[in-house]
Amino acid sequence: MKQKKPLDIILYTTIYAVFIVAIYKSALISHTQIEPGREELVLEYIHQSPTLLLQFLLFALAVIIIHITPLVFLTISTRTAQHYLNFSALSSTLYFTVSLISMWVAILAFNKQYFPASMFANILPILNQGNQSHILGFFSLIITVTTGILPIIITTIKRILSLKILDRNRLILIIVASLTTTIITFTPKDNKATIKNTTKPNIIFIGIDSTSPLHLQHNPNEFIYLKSLINSGTSFPQTITPLARTFPAWTSILSGKYPIHNGARFNLIPIEEISHQNFLPKILKRHGYNTIYAQDERKFNNLDESFGFDKIIGPSVGAAEFILTKVSDLPFLNLFLLLPYSEYIFPQIAYNRADYIHYSPENFANYLTRNIPVDKTKPLFLATHFCLAHFPYKWRNQIRGKGKNFEDGHKAALAAVQDQIKQLLSSLKKKGYLENSLLVLLSDHGESMSYPDGLWIDTKKASTADQNRPFFDYISNMKSGYSGHGTKIIDRTQYTTLLTFKGYGKYSSILPSRVSNKLASLVDIMPTILALSNNPIPTDLDGHNLFSKHGKTNNKKRMVLAETGIIFSSLTSIDKIDENSLLREASIYYIISPNNARIILKKDRLKNLLNNKHYAIHMDDWMLAFLRTPNGDKNYRHILLVHKPSGRWTLGGDRELINESPIQLLISEAKRLLVDEIEEFSSNLYFFETSADHYRTRK
Repeated sequence: MKQKKPLDIILYTTIYAVFIVAIYKSALISHTQIEPGREELVLEYIHQSPTLLLQFLLFALAVIIIHITPLVFLTISTRTAQHYLNFSALSSTLYFTVSLISMWVAILAFNKQYFPASMFANILPILNQGNQSHILGFFSLIITVTTGILPIIITTIKRILSLKILDRNRLILIIVASLTTTIITFTPKDNKATIKNTTKPNIIFIGIDSTSPLHLQHNPNEFIYLKSLINSGTSFPQTITPLARTFPAWTSILSGKYPIHNGARFNLIPIEEISHQNFLPKILKRHGYNTIYAQDERKFNNLDESFGFDKIIGPSVGAAEFILTKVSDLPFLNLFLLLPYSEYIFPQIAYNRADYIHYSPENFANYLTRNIPVDKTKPLFLATHFCLAHFPYKWRNQIRGKGKNFEDGHKAALAAVQDQIKQLLSSLKKKGYLENSLLVLLSDHGESMSYPDGLWIDTKKASTADQNRPFFDYISNMKSGYSGHGTKIIDRTQYTTLLTFKGYGKYSSILPSRVSNKLASLVDIMPTILALSNNPIPTDLDGHNLFSKHGKTNNKKRMVLAETGIIFSSLTSIDKIDENSLLREASIYYIISPNNARIILKKDRLKNLLNNKHYAIHMDDWMLAFLRTPNGDKNYRHILLVHKPSGRWTLGGDRELINESPIQLLISEAKRLLVDEIEEFSSNLYFFETSADHYRTRK
């Protein structure tokens, strides 16, 4: 006796649901659970923003549809087979179960092959037997197609053949036209661009996260392509980042101004706090450029179209990214993300470096280049930022991401970024964008690795008079196994960045292969690139044209400013993060914007955060740093003077060192730039100003 249709649907759905629950539960048993407090924080975020709730609902709907679709196919296929083969109820149920088991084995096998870091990769022991997993997956796929799809195809063909000849031909024509259109639409296009207006160069920025020149120096036999690219242009290894965090650094790059003047004092600061008048993309846009920004992780970087970009390439920005990347490891979803244009369904996850289970460095580079338009009428300004060299140094294939220690992980990630850059430049060359172009290779900041030469100070080179000062122990202990960025103003690995200018075509001759040891800042990129491309330079910039034959850039008295970001007490070192403690601490400072579901700093917290910043004024050989103790005690404010080549330093006790330094120039620049923000250091400043005079009088 045949099953009644409603009953067989209920039965198949029940079997299907039992399989999903069993498989997901078995994976979750060994997976790290969400710790107490995380759920409450998520609910609080959702309550703050209806937009965030909508994004979660759309994500959930897409996941449900992806999971239901195989059930629909298997049910229809089983019913079709039952109709032709006259199955009994028991045989139909067995047919459905065999199709379901083979489908899951195939899915788990391919999930392991493409996503080895997935928590579902090892739940079937047989899949851990080397190449057997590929054979088993392929064999299971054949069974799934034969039992779960083939009956539907046969039935469809029979129905088409049963139509009248005219109707059949029309249907076949529609199917062929649809398939042809789909193939044409989804086929990547890599046509060569021919820019009509050759007087304007294409401008390409390639940014690398968390990379300092020291990382390359400490690994002399690695990163050969990256080093050759740097050596083929004019490089500035003494470049200082204004703030060693991604968003403030990039805002400084695009504005030519320090954070204190452009408003980007912290990551995730509200966009309305930023001064938007003269960003580089807006200037170039007014001069006919097509402006594009690309980045593979944006949760700490709110750069968007308001900065002057025509197009943003990469995952969508917002709070949803923080949460959805933690819950997106599902076999159906994982394999769905391999399909073209899946980023439209899952914009927070696709091509997102933060979602390391799914992220492929090669795929992101291909996605980036595929989305660069071939516009024959406009020159291109392309700003890219590759984030893989930022902790935690993990990505989809995971094998290269595993290192013996923190530094090994960083090296493996930087090697993968090197390959991405090679891919990008190769594609740009094919498209014709390197025939007449200016390339800027840069990093937004470095990353502490506890190198012996990682600080500008030598902790042993302090005078006896300094050893009784309150900050002496704090300064002397700064070298103890720390990793991170944006927190230690005296850390050379954090605050020195890559910066190379390279020309192609007629611009190659004006940017020869050489190293300039002059002091530079990331704020210098904008005026330099405007000068090289023969565009007017705004007069209110902090940056200077690094190739100017006149003015301050050739002056030994050039000074640049640097400052720190937020220093969380729960983030003592980024390779030892207590993520839940960090989230709880962050919730004190951040809210979710109701309108666009972005995480932003609370405005009422800005003043307090500014009062805890550290600053540094740099000259070629000298640094004057303004330091505060970690607990924010206003009684402990100190000024640190460092002679960078020797590592000698003083908190005020070494009057001979103070006398040797250009202390008046450093203090004058600090007062000009920082104004009220260093008012509480006034007594310390007075001490340094008068110390040199006293020393000279005694001499």
